[in-house]
Amino acid sequence: MNWKDVGNVVSKAAPILGTILGGPAGAAAGGAASLIASMFGCEPEPEAVMQALKKDPEALVKIKELEVQNRANILQWKTAQIQAEVDDRKSARQASVDGGDRTRLFWLSIFLFVVAFGLEGALLFFGFAVGISGELVGRVMGTVDTLAVMVGTFWFGTSRSSQNSEALLYQSTPPTVQAQERTK
Repeated sequence: MNWKDVGNVVSKAAPILGTILGGPAGAAAGGAASLIASMFGCEPEPEAVMQALKKDPEALVKIKELEVQNRANILQWKTAQIQAEVDDRKSARQASVDGGDRTRLFWLSIFLFVVAFGLEGALLFFGFAVGISGELVGRVMGTVDTLAVMVGTFWFGTSRSSQNSEALLYQSTPPTVQAQERTK
């Protein structure tokens, strides 16, 4: 049992509170958990809160009232949660754009192409040992060929446009949290 399970039950009556509990762990989830646990007079642990929800037939009504009464705090927690997610994506994009990953990926790609074509050439000119199964060699070479195609697709196919989009997204400004809340 974890907070996501509790969040699924709570979200039936109090959707904002439920998504906070079901979201990534942190201060927001901890604050929401403490708020619900204090209402039921139990420990802020998922098992204890779930037991309290099951025992009280009016629990979901009380949680809805709790969400309405504490809307300002809950929206602050949700805002902090969304901002943490935006910051996480932005830092990942920054690391990809600024971190020199492209140089490492380029040389890794060259290495993989050399290995793939080297194995293909060795099999073409020298064959393989008599005791080795042809099916096994075929499967291994199929995997190596697939890897070579994936590397080529990354640099020249659809992943290349995704890579360019990633750089543009990193340089863009994310929408405000209020705009995200209005679109829901």
